[in-house]
Amino acid sequence: MKVEEIARETIKPSSPTPTHLQSFKLSLLDQVAVHVPNKFILFYAAEAEVDPSLSKYKSESESKYESTSDERSQRLKKSLSLVLTRFYPLAGRIKDHLTVDCNDAGAEYVEARANCTLSDLLQQPDPKTLGHFCATNSTPFLVVQATFLKCGGMALGISISHKITDAATFGSFIKAWADTALLGSPVLAPDFTANSSRFPPMTTEEEISMKPINFNKLRFDGIPRRYVFVSSKISSSRPKQPALVSQTQLVSRPSLPSFGNA
Repeated sequence: MKVEEIARETIKPSSPTPTHLQSFKLSLLDQVAVHVPNKFILFYAAEAEVDPSLSKYKSESESKYESTSDERSQRLKKSLSLVLTRFYPLAGRIKDHLTVDCNDAGAEYVEARANCTLSDLLQQPDPKTLGHFCATNSTPFLVVQATFLKCGGMALGISISHKITDAATFGSFIKAWADTALLGSPVLAPDFTANSSRFPPMTTEEEISMKPINFNKLRFDGIPRRYVFVSSKISSSRPKQPALVSQTQLVSRPSLPSFGNA
């Protein structure tokens, strides 16, 4: 299997971050966290497999496939630029031990090609092989890699620094990006101030001199496991459609997610 990088560029927010939001205060939890990437890979089948009306692309020439991949890549980049206006700290850079400079420096976008099919990857996934589908970088908080497969499918690798994000924030970002790609504009408005107010940052010289944990020196004697969920089993385990809520019943709404480690 060969994964070849085709292009690499910086994606900036579609509109500049307002002046009063350009200094993002780190929380205590953010300060002690290390700048290591949280990685996630999403796999997408060829459009022809999702929509039968597009089956003609399967038998078309390679140039037609290239055109389709280019259109998908452009859509990814445009929607990423739009969603970064709401998740503006991800487009910034670390300024010091207390703040992130939300200077719209941007996220990194990598486009690649792989000479394998989606079934090749998912039949027997190998962690070392999958590592080629998720690019990382020590500077940007966010790095995205879109790898187009020879079957017309795509692997979308997303790497976000754990310095300013946790799993909940990661999930919120992916949902917001998906909504933006489908609807054309971000619908989620996350709160970036909650963590720093609940977990005030260290400010004294003695506190700031504390170093984050060096995970490279820790030893993990774990055994990797892979869990496979069959689609038919997932469908059968879903609860039946709940009864309609009466007009007089109060329905609680979940609060908006906070940004940072929690």
